[in-house]
Amino acid sequence: MGKTRHRRVIRLEDRPAALLAALPLKTCPVSPSLMSLRRFRRECRPALGLERFPKDLLRHTAASYLLALHQGW
Repeated sequence: MGKTRHRRVIRLEDRPAALLAALPLKTCPVSPSLMSLRRFRRECRPALGLERFPKDLLRHTAASYLLALHQGW
């Protein structure tokens, strides 16, 4: 549920949908563990020149790329 208390359903792009469909869900998780995410953020901060890893950085970056993909930028 989002901030508007309405369920949001989005359609995945064809490539990610195909990759997820081929993944056997019973043998491995779809997303990385919390510890893996923390390690990724910790290792990326110096390369990005960040003291803290912004909470929404990956979500906002993904949204920007998706917008650019569909608007032909």
